[in-house]
Amino acid sequence: MQTRQSSNPFAGIIAILFIVFLIWLVFNFVKGVFAILSFLALPLFVLALVFNYSVVTDYFKWVYNFFKTDVVKGLLATGATVIGYPLVAAYLFFKAFSTRRFGKKKDEKGPGDYIKYEEVEEDFLELPETPGEKVKQTRSQNNYDDLFNG
Repeated sequence: MQTRQSSNPFAGIIAILFIVFLIWLVFNFVKGVFAILSFLALPLFVLALVFNYSVVTDYFKWVYNFFKTDVVKGLLATGATVIGYPLVAAYLFFKAFSTRRFGKKKDEKGPGDYIKYEEVEEDFLELPETPGEKVKQTRSQNNYDDLFNG
């Protein structure tokens, strides 16, 4: 078998440089998104409180429960909240906005109206007893079964 050998000695270096460039590009994109969210974090947090304050209080109760059950997890959750406050604010805003929107649709339907139904007697269907004849299974003419039987 013949192997193809590259005549360009820089082929591996070019691939590595391309991968480094892609990593740099993704890093700068994430850094830009984080900078924009940092700028918008406080307004998003306030809007989350306006839309549905229980989402924000539930989040802080969740972090507090970490402290009650496991202090290390509580410290990690608090640290992640402080360091990633733009992401937390965006998450809380999205959750509050979506629960506000879907909560209105739920209220429009009405408070769980009852559906009229008809009571049915339990013995409304009585089937006659069938004779218990056992059907003898015959060996099929299929050669497929012979593959497993020996």
